[in-house]
Amino acid sequence: MGECEVCGAMNVGTRTVPMGRAMVSACHRCAERLGVGERHVAPGIAQASRRAAAPRKAANRGLMRRTERELAQDFGQRIRKGRASKGWSQEELARKMSEKVNVVKSSESGRRPTDAVISKFER
Repeated sequence: MGECEVCGAMNVGTRTVPMGRAMVSACHRCAERLGVGERHVAPGIAQASRRAAAPRKAANRGLMRRTERELAQDFGQRIRKGRASKGWSQEELARKMSEKVNVVKSSESGRRPTDAVISKFER
């Protein structure tokens, strides 16, 4: 039980409501007068918001399995040298592979590409 900051009523149930730019504690009557009534939420929405999100498994993003094939330790340098030997920029290589430039950049910096991207580099 608290005090209504709008009408001054003592020992009443209050809730925080917006009044202008400030948030004030107001009793039920003052909250209705300010136009901040009870919020009614559709049952389906309330139920959905209460449900916890199902835990997701870490999706295998097509990363190369080490048991299948080995990727050279210096694959980033090899990609960079191959691209430079043909005189292509990273943008040109990405366009020819139908991939984004960031995929080429990250592969050249040593980040392991997906199987699909590896097969495109092999072409």
